Amino acid sequence: MAILKDLLKGYKITLASLSPRRAALLKGLDIDFEVEVIGVISEDYDLNTPLFSVPQMLADRKSLQFGRELREREILITADTLVI
Repeated sequence: MAILKDLLKGYKITLASLSPRRAALLKGLDIDFEVEVIGVISEDYDLNTPLFSVPQMLADRKSLQFGRELREREILITADTLVI
């Protein structure tokens, strides 16, 4: 059975987050990655947005605002959480 680290061999993983928790999660999976954050996005959202949609919306926004094209065989990880 292939493990995640084997499946990602040959890929560059970029974490677009300064969150220590997100970095710790990747380290806990024994995944090699680099942190790169380009720019800051607004985390404001319309109060009519369903709460469970907010983290996905913000993660998508972070991805779209990353600021550069991905290189060949590069995976960008963006994420967000909402504490209710």
